[in-house]
Amino acid sequence: MLKKTIEMLQDTPIETLSLRKLAREVGVSHNAPYMHFKDKDALISAVSDDGFSDLTQAMMAARNQAVDWHGAVIEMGTAYVHFLLENAPLAEVMFRPRPPLIADQALDPAADFSNSGAADSPGPSPAGRALFVLFVALIEEGVEAGMIAPQRNIRQPALHIWCLLHGAAGVIRATRADPVDGVGRRVDEQVASYLAVALKGLAPDHARPLHKD
Repeated sequence: MLKKTIEMLQDTPIETLSLRKLAREVGVSHNAPYMHFKDKDALISAVSDDGFSDLTQAMMAARNQAVDWHGAVIEMGTAYVHFLLENAPLAEVMFRPRPPLIADQALDPAADFSNSGAADSPGPSPAGRALFVLFVALIEEGVEAGMIAPQRNIRQPALHIWCLLHGAAGVIRATRADPVDGVGRRVDEQVASYLAVALKGLAPDHARPLHKD
């Protein structure tokens, strides 16, 4: 049912989606979806988790294609942007605020959920956290390789890279149907350029080019 729901998102706004509509599309009784999902919020959360899992797998596959750390950053970043561009309706669901937690699902107030899937989500999912772990691991590898300056809080530069990629995908999608920028660069080139600027700012002082007066 999840895959069918994701298909329906291509032409059905999430606001108008319902379990009854899903049942009709799948060809089952209107009560059947309730055997899998408590309500529409549960369905949306499951769709979101499925999307995060697919995105994580796509980025891991991209990581395996890289021959070095810098290549891994570019490959994973490009995979992220392409996923959001090619799955825009799903991405909108993935990054929606999650429904408020009910009383018996309260989170530990001492827990660190700064790496949640949706930044404003009161209930970060394991699938969303797993995606962020990839960004954190990438920054850790960069520090170990001497490509990134030592960090007091490794999550901050990881979140910085995530926000950069997410913003790039949003701008590319919003400003042009054919994703070519003003100087003729296609998506992959744009992503590489944006990441180059970010990585230069995160590099150790000795690795940064000196500015001439």
